[in-house]
Amino acid sequence: MSARRDSSESSSMSRSTTMALLTYFSQQPNVLVLVLALTLIIFIGAIDARDSYELSSSLFYLGPTLLAAYSVGRWAGIGLSLVSALTWLVADRIAVHDYTSPVAQYWNAGFQFVLFLIFALFASSLRAALERERHRANTDGLTGVANPRRFLELVKADVVQARATGCPVTMAYLDLDDFKLVNDRLGHGAGDELLRTVADVLRDHVRDEDVIARLGGDEFAIFFFDASYETAGEILERLRRDFLSEMRRHESPVSFCIGAATFVEIPDSVNELISEADTLMYLAKAKGKNAIEHRQVEPSRGVADHDG
Repeated sequence: MSARRDSSESSSMSRSTTMALLTYFSQQPNVLVLVLALTLIIFIGAIDARDSYELSSSLFYLGPTLLAAYSVGRWAGIGLSLVSALTWLVADRIAVHDYTSPVAQYWNAGFQFVLFLIFALFASSLRAALERERHRANTDGLTGVANPRRFLELVKADVVQARATGCPVTMAYLDLDDFKLVNDRLGHGAGDELLRTVADVLRDHVRDEDVIARLGGDEFAIFFFDASYETAGEILERLRRDFLSEMRRHESPVSFCIGAATFVEIPDSVNELISEADTLMYLAKAKGKNAIEHRQVEPSRGVADHDG
């Protein structure tokens, strides 16, 4: 029982190590991975050329071929499969192995190519499947923006960086006005389409360093990295104006209220940032529809200084 458990744990560690290595190389520049894979293939070919029949290194070509297929993509895997098979053929001819038929070498090379190709296509398909699964786990299925879990992960990382560099950040919480009317009058299909439109408008108005998320229902959040009160305020005002223009074009009654909190000194808790913005959003709702409540948060006095 203990032996089986040890064997299982060893196998699990081996798989984890392999995946960790593949993940590491998939994050490296494609050119670097291809150069490394080609170098390994040539090295294995050089060894293969000196081999006797007792030692076969043909399967070792799989390593760099799989590395390229997983890290770079399908076409890299196909190309490296061909290179590996040709390298094996050249090495086999240099080694002057004796065959009963001259066709046997080429037959074996073709078999090697098919074998390498099958594994390479499997590796690239595995990478694509893992990427799709990761995307589904990190994004809102309806709008394509980050889901709450991913939003927290990204904002936590940005908060650490912002605290280290001393740059200000702004958290905005958005809630649609009259969204229920769209669902009641036009159906949930129209409501879903409206939410996708909201996400598209948000994407058009944020910078690459900012993070958008759908937190649930008709509520969205935006985290502005390195955004002062003035910078965030300008973006939010443009966002409100252009969103209203888009809604008029669709003859929709929907607008949104925004609560936004700018932090010069950033708290450790991401939930504190969201809570502050959420509180301001409700203050905006209290003013009526299509309102923005944007303030700067001072660590000692709470919300103060600026009032939008």
